[in-house]
Amino acid sequence: MTSSPGMGRSAHLVYALGFVIMATMVAASYEPYTYSSPPPPMYNSPAPKVDYKSPPPPYVYSSPPPP
Repeated sequence: MTSSPGMGRSAHLVYALGFVIMATMVAASYEPYTYSSPPPPMYNSPAPKVDYKSPPPPYVYSSPPPP
């Protein structure tokens, strides 16, 4: 008994249709996973105090008097 070429194509269509239906059902039942990260740790140590000094005044060049 030989199978006709049309039979093979319809079998592929049935498998493709079944695959599409299964994929649709899986996508419909999919619930996104919500990840809740823990809160960041609280650090109670204060920032170190840095003593900033003002820079020295700029150097101003004064030329010598003419001779």
